[in-house]
Amino acid sequence: MDQEFGLGYETITHKSSSKDRAEYVLKITFPRDYNVDEAYKTMYYLDAYWLTDIMLGCYTILDLCAYVEDVVFVGISLDGSEKDWNTRIIMDYDT
Repeated sequence: MDQEFGLGYETITHKSSSKDRAEYVLKITFPRDYNVDEAYKTMYYLDAYWLTDIMLGCYTILDLCAYVEDVVFVGISLDGSEKDWNTRIIMDYDT
């Protein structure tokens, strides 16, 4: 489902577990000219499985028009194999 924009953004995926052992996937997207020595603002968003393409698409339009600064995106999503994902994601939005 990940779309390659061809604009130089790099996205890495990392798996993590919560205290109650729920499995999460973090999708971290870096700016085009990411420099490890610079500080960046971070945008966190839920439902990364569904929303990453939308988030990056909207950001790309604004970035190409020079309306936004460089941002690191961190998408938080449940592991796609989670059977009870609806209950879990509602819990995530409530906390």
